[in-house]
Amino acid sequence: MNSPVKPMELLTVSSVNQMAKKIMELQIGYIAVQGEISKTTLHSSGHFYFTLKDDKSSLDAVLFKNKVYQMFSKNLSFTEVDSEKLPKLGELWICEGVLTIWEKTGRYMFKVNQAVPSGRGKLYRDFQLLKEKLYARGWLNPENKKKIPPFPLKVGVISSPTGAAIRDIIKIYTRRFPAAEIIVSPALMQGKQCVDSILQALDRIKQFPVDLIILTRGGGSPEDLAEFNDERLAQAVFHLEIPIVSAIGHEIDQTIVDLVADLSASTPSAAAELVFPDRDSVLRNLDSKKNQVRTAVFSVLEKHKKNIEHLSEVYAFRIVPDRLRELRVTVDNYREVIEKQPLRTISSLQLKLQVHRRNFQAGRILKELKIRREKLELINDKMIHNIRGKNKQWKQNCRYFGNLLGSLSPQLVLTKGYSIVTDHQDKVITRGNLLKKGKKYKIKFIDSTWLMKSEKEISNHDN
Repeated sequence: MNSPVKPMELLTVSSVNQMAKKIMELQIGYIAVQGEISKTTLHSSGHFYFTLKDDKSSLDAVLFKNKVYQMFSKNLSFTEVDSEKLPKLGELWICEGVLTIWEKTGRYMFKVNQAVPSGRGKLYRDFQLLKEKLYARGWLNPENKKKIPPFPLKVGVISSPTGAAIRDIIKIYTRRFPAAEIIVSPALMQGKQCVDSILQALDRIKQFPVDLIILTRGGGSPEDLAEFNDERLAQAVFHLEIPIVSAIGHEIDQTIVDLVADLSASTPSAAAELVFPDRDSVLRNLDSKKNQVRTAVFSVLEKHKKNIEHLSEVYAFRIVPDRLRELRVTVDNYREVIEKQPLRTISSLQLKLQVHRRNFQAGRILKELKIRREKLELINDKMIHNIRGKNKQWKQNCRYFGNLLGSLSPQLVLTKGYSIVTDHQDKVITRGNLLKKGKKYKIKFIDSTWLMKSEKEISNHDN
């Protein structure tokens, strides 16, 4: 039986896209569109891709390479693009061109021939107004920032529990400073309920004695990050008594929360690098400080030893024996003169001898010795004071670094519910495949060590 309907012509996908492209370009024609710049990409090919948007919709657009060099070139040779002239996020631009379809994917976009700035977009204006308002309040001043602790042992993290940001932080924390403890307070990081969710997460985490808080999420469009420009969230961050580190988006992104926080990181991974010290570097620094303290103490002792040796050689301590030797020589000379000279010179020599005796009065020497002795005692007291001060400082440093080494002790791991398995040679067993069926092994807990016999493998985490 013949069908009364004429068979429809079969078209290829390419021909459909070609037809749609011609209809769109011919029917709509050359148009001008005003919108806010939302996303921008300067491709390695030289083409500039961006998105125009308003409150309800968005439109993908492209400036091909030749247009980019004509409109945004650094010089008349049109060989280098001035990135400062390109449209920026949040700016309002008027673009002229035609709507077209990319035949390969069927995706339609706005092919721009001319573009001129028309002002700033709403998101950008709202950001600037709130920034100026908070700056006037002093919330952005560096002197109001709380100090980030160098060795945080308990860190709170507010982020999406399933996002890449929290995984990056845990990975870096495990590698750099596993002695610390992370407390995650989950929250929505996007959408209308984002702000309320983060405020609730802050309230929850304040119930724990954390040393600092990391507020983080991955990158996104300005619309995705707009909730972090909320004044209520900025107020909660500023008035928080616990130091807070923000890492919102990528390096090029900046939000009000980043400006108000005590420390801002470009990415979640960068925040973890800033917060958690490197364990190996800390241990090396401890050894270095210990050597510096030892060297400083020995240096002070050696310095005072040389001072004492120098004082023993000064003129004040040698004057008495030297003067006595001079007087003996003088007396001998006078005795010789007396023996050779007539008796009439005896009275003259006696007068000269009396002059020498008056010059060499014991009182003057004793007075000089007293002054020198007082100076020596003052130097000795100062030396003792300095040595005691250095000794006290060394003890404090040793006590501080001893406590820090204690926090890195394997014994601390046992207090958290972990145990250590060793064989009959006390060699630590790190993997299940090293256990032999029927063999006996020691299992060390925090309070005791048990002798166990292996039977069989009940699970394998590698599979």
